Amino acid sequence: MLERYTESQTWYIVFDRCYGKAWWKWFLHPKFQHVHVARENRGNTLVVSSMAHVIAVREYANSIEDYMAQELAQNPTAVLMMTVHYGSFYKHAPIEPLTCVSVVKRLLGIDTRCLTPKKLYHECIKAGATVIKPYCIM
Repeated sequence: MLERYTESQTWYIVFDRCYGKAWWKWFLHPKFQHVHVARENRGNTLVVSSMAHVIAVREYANSIEDYMAQELAQNPTAVLMMTVHYGSFYKHAPIEPLTCVSVVKRLLGIDTRCLTPKKLYHECIKAGATVIKPYCIM
């Protein structure tokens, strides 16, 4: 529980391809089509992933290290780690469509007008995120 939004939390930001058919995929980079976040939660892993029809919040019984090892084995496009200090920002969320990018931006306190996962990747790096797995053009 957040104590009046004064504590810090470390989030892992996972960028990946989106599997399935959707009309909006034509507007996205082929390797940056989805983003979700995960963090440690009392020895378990809390994962927040937004899709077109639902915001999925799941808790896995394994540690964050085990979860990230599984994610890295599935070869995501990029992985970042960012510590968010909730006491340092208090701004209203911009009015925008509810997407995976907008949910992650609100969790991380990023208030720029980025709409795509690739742009969010660059904005997170500007905001001080640590690169766990860099994006490599191949």
